[in-house]
Amino acid sequence: MRTTIYGAVIILLSCSTATVRSSAQSAPQSSDAPAPQRSDMPTGDARKGAAAFSDCVNCHGHDAEGGFAPSLAGNGLSWVAFRKAVREPWGIMPAFREQQKPDQALADIYAYLQTLPRAAALGE
Repeated sequence: MRTTIYGAVIILLSCSTATVRSSAQSAPQSSDAPAPQRSDMPTGDARKGAAAFSDCVNCHGHDAEGGFAPSLAGNGLSWVAFRKAVREPWGIMPAFREQQKPDQALADIYAYLQTLPRAAALGE
């Protein structure tokens, strides 16, 4: 009985791996060009974002270099991932709902973070 179950699992895994491989081969190849911004992403203002980021410095550091919380400077996080991390964070970061930080404020902070160089090491 166990051998039959293990055999079925191996067959299923083999089929799903083959499906993933064929999907990946038919997917268009990515280029080095930056991805176009999503139409639902507001245009951010880095100057306003620098001011709005002042609410984040206690954990993420003055220049977003990290500290108690991860570095956000130059990490290449996409807008979608950034917004999700703020709205539905993991760990102990508090969630910031639309009423607390509207998407426009998040777009401003995101634009500001895009101007920062990646920190060489924690606290630098």
